[in-house]
Amino acid sequence: MNKVAIGRVVLTSRKHIIALEPTDKGLVGTFLGFLYEVRTSRAILTKSRTSK
Repeated sequence: MNKVAIGRVVLTSRKHIIALEPTDKGLVGTFLGFLYEVRTSRAILTKSRTSK
């Protein structure tokens, strides 16, 4: 389906934002450590509406 879930995980008392992607035998979690890698849903929806 080409979809990715966004989640939060706490490691060593620090909260991290991660992207979860399905694979053949499980899930892959990718840390999104920089603010420019995470966008709000409003920014995504506004961008998709203006690009049509």
